[in-house]
Amino acid sequence: MGSLSLQQRIAATLLAFSLLVALLISGIGNFLNESIEASIWQDTLDSALEFYLEQKRIDPNYLSSSVGGLAIFTERDEALPQEFRSLPIGVHDELSRGSREFCILVRLVAGTRYFVLYDITELEERERTLAYAGVFAVGCTLILVTLIGVQLSRWLVASIRDLAERVSSLDPSSFDDSLAEHYNDDEVHRIAKAIDMFRVRLEQFVRREKEFVNMASHEFRTPIAAIAGAVDVLNSLDELPDQARKPLDRIRRNAKELQQMASALLFLAREAKIPDLGGEEQTAVQEIAKQVVADFQPLAERKGIRIQVEALHPTSVAAQPTLVSIVVSNLLRNALQHSYGQTISLRLRDGVLSVTDDGTGMTDAQLAAARAAGINPVEVREERRGLGFYIVNQIAQRFGWHVVIERTGGGGSRVELHFLGVQPSLPS
Repeated sequence: MGSLSLQQRIAATLLAFSLLVALLISGIGNFLNESIEASIWQDTLDSALEFYLEQKRIDPNYLSSSVGGLAIFTERDEALPQEFRSLPIGVHDELSRGSREFCILVRLVAGTRYFVLYDITELEERERTLAYAGVFAVGCTLILVTLIGVQLSRWLVASIRDLAERVSSLDPSSFDDSLAEHYNDDEVHRIAKAIDMFRVRLEQFVRREKEFVNMASHEFRTPIAAIAGAVDVLNSLDELPDQARKPLDRIRRNAKELQQMASALLFLAREAKIPDLGGEEQTAVQEIAKQVVADFQPLAERKGIRIQVEALHPTSVAAQPTLVSIVVSNLLRNALQHSYGQTISLRLRDGVLSVTDDGTGMTDAQLAAARAAGINPVEVREERRGLGFYIVNQIAQRFGWHVVIERTGGGGSRVELHFLGVQPSLPS
């Protein structure tokens, strides 16, 4: 069961408060009524008995009569109802005999117990009628309070709901619309103004981050291009020793990876939205995968790992070749860096690129963390921290692709990249 909304809580609080006040007033009123009633009966019946005794002293033959529902008996009178004879000294209210109700005073005078009976049937009926009317009035009041509470709570939360709708419909790329100017209520205006101030701070933060990434990426490109050019020049020299060519190949490969990293950072620094799949150029993923496998083959051989290409079905995606190459390279590089097995399998089929290793794999907790985080910079294992998976995940999110990571039956790990908008490529 979900929690109550603010409107429901306000209405429920007002109703509960009204009900509590009604019960409190009813309880106090009933207590005061009973107290006053007991005092009145005591005085009335005492006065009637005193009058009777006074008349008895004047005229010993004086007899009481049931006038106005009042009757006086002694304990020796046979007319005294049997069920009242055992009553203790004092005033006893609402005693029934048949269909009638009585208030009875029992008093000891000169060793004789006197019983003063007063028929209060009509009074009790009127009292019950008034009580029913009071309950009805309280019920009507509670219904009215409920309706007022619902309307009042609706009015109170209307501005907050409107603010929530405006916030949810804000354009993340635009910070021009001010929320505070739409509200006159002091409380909601303050909330909207605080949101506006936070948006300004957020916009400044995002702008600084984008500027930094843009400048850093551009600054990286110049020395990287110089390194790549110098490597090409050195590699073209005939007198270059053979033992120097392998280090040059590593330098060239690392320079290429840095170029891809700079391109990826520039891409991620742009507005986060899924590109128009129809407007992007079509890239053959299988060709990119072949080139990436060839580039990483020397590294795999040095680590004693075999890259096994199980299938590379023709697959085209609407994305730049550089970005596809970055994604495939990072997946394969991560498998090579963190695999302790002997084989890494790469497969491209049905629009899904999968990279599987036969290493130590991941625990259930690590898998759960990866899935919950959507594969983020703080990676599944401490040794997997870095930009690799982060860039893969961010690029995948931009294009609407889906990344899945799981443990294989043999103890290793498998990362799958499900492409969106896959088109079949005809073999050339």
